[in-house]
Amino acid sequence: MADYNYDWEYWFDADGNFIYVSPSCQRISGYEPKAFYDNENLLIDITHNKNTELKIAQTEHKLKESLQAKDKFLSIIAHDLRSPFQSILGFSNLLTENFDDFSEKEKKKFIGIIHLGISSTYGLLENLLLWSHAQKGSIRFQPESLNLFLLVHEIKDILNQSFLKKGIVFKVKIDEDIYAKADRDMLSTIIRNLLSNAIKFTPKKGAIEISAKVITESEKQTYTEVTINDNGVEIPDDVQKKLFRVRL
Repeated sequence: MADYNYDWEYWFDADGNFIYVSPSCQRISGYEPKAFYDNENLLIDITHNKNTELKIAQTEHKLKESLQAKDKFLSIIAHDLRSPFQSILGFSNLLTENFDDFSEKEKKKFIGIIHLGISSTYGLLENLLLWSHAQKGSIRFQPESLNLFLLVHEIKDILNQSFLKKGIVFKVKIDEDIYAKADRDMLSTIIRNLLSNAIKFTPKKGAIEISAKVITESEKQTYTEVTINDNGVEIPDDVQKKLFRVRL
């Protein structure tokens, strides 16, 4: 931080410009402040100094917010990774130590649970990688024409064990000829996260439905609307307002 020390007040110069002034000010390296008299008092224009101080304070505040957001995000990721890893370690250990004691049905069940844990973990790691690229500004947006029917069914296969575990009925009401121009990785991540949240908050033997339709506005601008409905717990209005903010 620059080496300066002064008492300051607001002031307007002869041309009506807003400035900061001080009766005394230490010199900042490379900058010689302007000095003038007013009513026989020596005043020094410290606007440059004050603006520098304000910029430094703003930068420090943004840096602090960024670090808090990063710590919060990593805490969430670590917490979400713990559960699937516990399942993977627990059931793989059972199979390792008692493989011959289980029936074929039990083995398939345990392997399915392990697969579910791996799929969940993979999704979280993909989100972490995407967030890392976003922080570095290195995400490349590569839009292409995507068949939503095929894309959603690919995501359905990834999340299938999650649906089966809770007995959730998943309905895809998307025509085979509906397309959307989007980045494949970004759109897949968004839909997968929305469906994962729907599974998480939908009760056992509940229902989740995804649909899509092409909408043409009056200005002849066409876009594709994707909707996910479930019969899970509703999000309170006050929480909805905070959905797109990282809580520090």
